[in-house]
Amino acid sequence: MLFSRDEDIGKQYLDRPIPAAQKPIQMREDPARPLKNSAEMTVEIAASPEGQDRSVWGVATWEDVDPRTDFLSVYVQGLTNAYQRKWVDGKGWWYAQKTLRLDFTRPGDEYNEHEDEIRFIRSTWVYLDSNLAPSPESKDAAAPIPLSK
Repeated sequence: MLFSRDEDIGKQYLDRPIPAAQKPIQMREDPARPLKNSAEMTVEIAASPEGQDRSVWGVATWEDVDPRTDFLSVYVQGLTNAYQRKWVDGKGWWYAQKTLRLDFTRPGDEYNEHEDEIRFIRSTWVYLDSNLAPSPESKDAAAPIPLSK
């Protein structure tokens, strides 16, 4: 999921596989390494034997992202099977999956957009529930707004 962090935008976007874009992205990034889209990455990936690299690489694509977006985060789940369980008074157990958050900035304006304008800032691990929301007790402003809103 991609989440726009701009106060006046605050939108979230689920990735959409774009088969026509997948091969050109692979050719630009590494022609020798196949890329899988998010739908193809949903299968269990076997561990690589020692000394062998059987890693799997993926690509996520989005459509119609607001061109005014200057700050964004990409949330990636399924890289680990770690989870967190927490008791929340009055609500019961809260379960969350360990999620990788990648933060980016895109300085510039909404005109003449170009991918060279996107800059990686940092990565961090967060715990988000199935609605991609932080714990109800959390004050984590870095998490996206829940999908149910």
